[in-house]
Amino acid sequence: MKSDKLTYPEIVIIDGIEHNGKRNMSKGQILIPYTAAPKVCVGDIIVEKSDKKDTYLEVTNTSFIEGGSFGVGTDHPHLLTLKVVNTSTQLQAAKKTPSSAGVRSAPGEQHIDNQKRTKIKTISMQHFMKHVVKNWSEEPTATEKHLAQDAPADSATGDETSALPSADKKPVATAGKAVRAGTKMEVRILTSEGELKTVAPILSKLRPHLDLNGLVTRIKIQQKRGYKLVYVVSNEEIFCVAGFVTGYKLAWGKHIYIDDLVTSEEHRSAGAGKILMEWFKTYAKENGCEAIHLDSSVLRFPSHKFYLESGFHIDSHHFSIDLKT
Repeated sequence: MKSDKLTYPEIVIIDGIEHNGKRNMSKGQILIPYTAAPKVCVGDIIVEKSDKKDTYLEVTNTSFIEGGSFGVGTDHPHLLTLKVVNTSTQLQAAKKTPSSAGVRSAPGEQHIDNQKRTKIKTISMQHFMKHVVKNWSEEPTATEKHLAQDAPADSATGDETSALPSADKKPVATAGKAVRAGTKMEVRILTSEGELKTVAPILSKLRPHLDLNGLVTRIKIQQKRGYKLVYVVSNEEIFCVAGFVTGYKLAWGKHIYIDDLVTSEEHRSAGAGKILMEWFKTYAKENGCEAIHLDSSVLRFPSHKFYLESGFHIDSHHFSIDLKT
């Protein structure tokens, strides 16, 4: 099966196999006609070949469309659309070389989903994010700022039935370390209506799709199902807020799931997030939890850096279906 080089002029290597494709740089995507679905998933690094140099691209989204090529410029009936981000500069700076498979090599296992012809490289995203942490600049580029603005906020994805109330022991709020001269922080669990009115405006920055009344209403509904709010305070000024549940799952056992986590803009980089994460670890152990879990949007690299430095690991890809549309 062939494709017209005028319609699909680029050569893209995916899992060691060359494919003809068409790259749209303005949209950040590559179109690849296919008969047998290429083995590619989010987080993989693919290679765009050219006479001058190879370009390494990280896959951020995939869309397999049966019959999508319409036979225009190709004998392949189907069309794969890949959303990609150019990672060549970072990879070259780190002196990384691609594997023969066209995907950056990394230690770890590979698993095959028998129901789909998709190879899931469980280590690829984690390896990539470790690279991001190692090479992260505190001054983001214009592109990184644009991506961060467009990325959705960190969000909870656990189903409500997993947020079962537990017989938690009431923890004692621990004092934080001094991070600035004369500044000490402590962690408190929200217990009153007055506290809720104080922390809600900060939490609303993470959930701008809700007005303040709608946010408070949702919080109260969730509180009946085990949801709790915790915050970091210094001199009665709130630095950081997080919402969480204690739940039970077959895969995780008893665990804490952090639904919402936000630091007030004027207090970022003050160390409140680190204090809160240490508190979560202590709280989880004191209440017999086996793990702490959270989700973070793909393009929120500063958040990923913070979570990895706090001891989290990237264990899976998160999938969802929006039923509101």
